[in-house]
Amino acid sequence: EIGTTAAVKGENTDVKVDKEITLIDTVEYSNLLRGENYTVKGKLIDKATGQVMKDAQGKEITAEAEFKPWKSHGNVKVKFTFDGSNMYDKDTVVFETVYDAAGHVIARHEDINDEGQTVTWEKLDPGYEMYKVRTTKAPKKGDLFGFHALDEVEYEVHVENTGNIVLTTTVTDTFT
Repeated sequence: EIGTTAAVKGENTDVKVDKEITLIDTVEYSNLLRGENYTVKGKLIDKATGQVMKDAQGKEITAEAEFKPWKSHGNVKVKFTFDGSNMYDKDTVVFETVYDAAGHVIARHEDINDEGQTVTWEKLDPGYEMYKVRTTKAPKKGDLFGFHALDEVEYEVHVENTGNIVLTTTVTDTFT
């Protein structure tokens, strides 16, 4: 029998998104054989889709740890290290499976609603700034048509927490 508790730097709610994340899942076990070799394998699941989460490079987020218990009950820590810069607004759940030395499943904990193994990531908080630039062109000697031109360019710079920048422009020309 196993149960798990997942956290990043001791927190599992409103966790700060970062390029380098280390999530620790503490797996509590009982009724294992002393001195035998076991492997615990974990995967990070997107709570909304039920699919294995992928990091910012598109790799599935998984981890494993080998251990040999000296008591029939105890715990082992499984360390997930990944680029978590794509984790904004996500709720993730860690699923764990324990295998014996022969590769047989001994225990499994895959409860999508278990709050102890759920990590909730910070919400995206986009910011933006507006800028306006005006240029004018007055007629000068040698101009064929003798008109006055006013260009107004308005652009919005939107910088997301992820470092992505979205630039929106509007150009207005007025001739008199």
